[in-house]
Amino acid sequence: MRCLIAVVALFAASVSAETVNSLRCDNQFARIGDDKFTVQEACGTPLSAEVVSGGGAEQKEERLVYRQQGQTYFFDFVNGKLASITRRKD
Repeated sequence: MRCLIAVVALFAASVSAETVNSLRCDNQFARIGDDKFTVQEACGTPLSAEVVSGGGAEQKEERLVYRQQGQTYFFDFVNGKLASITRRKD
């Protein structure tokens, strides 16, 4: 029974979030591969910004969070380049 509950919870979480390749912000697009400066120029100041891991000699991972039209977007950067955009309905 616990296994079934875990599978249902995992499925529900995956349905509520999806990965996208680009996001239109005003009249510009943020796309996978863009640098952080380009994304912020297109989308403005994020609601949240954090270093997830790394820095220095390590691979640096960062996350910017934006909200548009009732959806939250998580922009994940690896070494300053946009690696993924995840959309979650609020």
